[in-house]
Amino acid sequence: MKNTLRLITCFFACMAFFNAEGQFYSGHQMSFGKNRVQYYDYYSSYYRFDDFDCYFNEFGRDI
Repeated sequence: MKNTLRLITCFFACMAFFNAEGQFYSGHQMSFGKNRVQYYDYYSSYYRFDDFDCYFNEFGRDI
Protein backbone atom coordinates (compact mmCIF):
# COMPACT_ATOMS: atom_id res chain seq x y z
CA MET A 1 0.00 0.00 0.00
CA LYS A 2 2.82 2.36 0.87
CA ASN A 3 4.61 1.72 -2.43
CA THR A 4 1.40 2.24 -4.39
CA LEU A 5 0.73 5.57 -2.69
CA ARG A 6 4.32 6.67 -3.37
CA LEU A 7 4.02 5.66 -7.04
CA ILE A 8 0.73 7.54 -7.47
CA THR A 9 2.18 10.66 -5.79
CA CYS A 10 5.24 10.55 -8.02
CA PHE A 11 3.08 10.12 -11.11
CA PHE A 12 0.89 13.14 -10.33
CA ALA A 13 3.92 15.26 -9.45
CA CYS A 14 5.49 14.45 -12.83
CA MET A 15 2.23 15.17 -14.65
CA ALA A 16 1.88 18.54 -12.93
CA PHE A 17 5.40 19.52 -14.04
CA PHE A 18 4.85 18.52 -17.67
CA ASN A 19 1.53 20.36 -17.87
CA ALA A 20 3.06 23.55 -16.49
CA GLU A 21 5.96 23.33 -18.94
CA GLY A 22 3.64 22.74 -21.89
CA GLN A 23 1.49 25.73 -20.97
CA PHE A 24 4.26 28.30 -21.31
CA TYR A 25 6.52 26.77 -23.98
CA SER A 26 5.17 28.56 -27.07
CA GLY A 27 4.30 31.77 -25.23
CA HIS A 28 7.91 32.75 -24.63
CA GLN A 29 8.91 32.33 -28.27
CA MET A 30 6.19 34.57 -29.71
CA SER A 31 6.89 38.26 -30.25
CA PHE A 32 3.21 39.19 -30.55
CA GLY A 33 -0.13 38.01 -29.28
CA LYS A 34 -3.10 38.75 -27.12
CA ASN A 35 -2.79 41.69 -24.73
CA ARG A 36 0.56 42.79 -26.13
CA VAL A 37 0.99 46.32 -27.41
CA GLN A 38 2.22 46.39 -31.01
CA TYR A 39 3.66 49.49 -32.60
CA TYR A 40 4.23 49.55 -36.34
CA ASP A 41 4.29 52.84 -38.19
CA TYR A 42 3.25 52.35 -41.80
CA TYR A 43 1.97 54.51 -44.59
CA SER A 44 -1.63 54.06 -45.68
CA SER A 45 -3.82 56.05 -48.00
CA TYR A 46 -7.01 55.74 -50.03
CA TYR A 47 -8.73 56.83 -53.21
CA ARG A 48 -12.26 58.14 -52.79
CA PHE A 49 -14.77 57.41 -55.55
CA ASP A 50 -18.51 58.05 -55.74
CA ASP A 51 -19.59 54.55 -54.75
CA PHE A 52 -16.62 53.21 -52.76
CA ASP A 53 -13.26 53.99 -51.16
CA CYS A 54 -10.12 52.09 -52.13
CA TYR A 55 -7.68 51.75 -49.20
CA PHE A 56 -4.07 50.60 -49.60
CA ASN A 57 -0.78 50.58 -47.72
CA GLU A 58 2.76 51.34 -48.92
CA PHE A 59 3.07 47.94 -50.63
CA GLY A 60 -0.33 47.99 -52.37
CA ARG A 61 0.13 51.03 -54.56
CA ASP A 62 2.37 49.18 -57.05
CA ILE A 63 -0.33 46.62 -57.86
